[in-house]
Amino acid sequence: MEQLFNQLSETLLNNLNAGEHLKVAIGGENSQFVRFSQSKVRQSGLVDDASLSIVLIKDDRTCSGSFTLTGNIDIDEATAMEEMNRLRTEVGTLPKDPFVVMPEDTGSSQEEHNGSLLNDEEAVSALSPAMQGVDLAGIWASGRIFSGNANSAGQKHWFATDTFSLDYSLITTDERMVKGTYA
Repeated sequence: MEQLFNQLSETLLNNLNAGEHLKVAIGGENSQFVRFSQSKVRQSGLVDDASLSIVLIKDDRTCSGSFTLTGNIDIDEATAMEEMNRLRTEVGTLPKDPFVVMPEDTGSSQEEHNGSLLNDEEAVSALSPAMQGVDLAGIWASGRIFSGNANSAGQKHWFATDTFSLDYSLITTDERMVKGTYA
């Protein structure tokens, strides 16, 4: 995703007109979710989601928009340019923003935290034995989350981390519960 973000932000920044300033941000996740009830899998799914937001500033006027990324550079690049052109049309119709925050270059960073996560195929078989013989309801969430931003002043940041959590309740035979989280 970092490579896609870098390509999209470069394309947008390289197509700025005179007097335009730009802020670009990405946020998303590649995650697995498994919902348990009575210690059995009730629902399982994968989330592969990212969105790009663009803020265009011209003549102290600010306009923003966002869209969901497909992961296909050709489609996403075309959509990003369409969105920037829409913002260009709209920004001139807006009043001046007395609180406009111009992009600054306060430095750049790149930070990734890789963990030892269960892969999607292993998760249920690895978790299920620990749930045998108890009444457990909860959700397992595991995957990578990421965010990044870049601006026309030259600043660029990227952050990604692997994360997991098991949010659960154990239920006794007389329907008393204890809640816990393992992350």
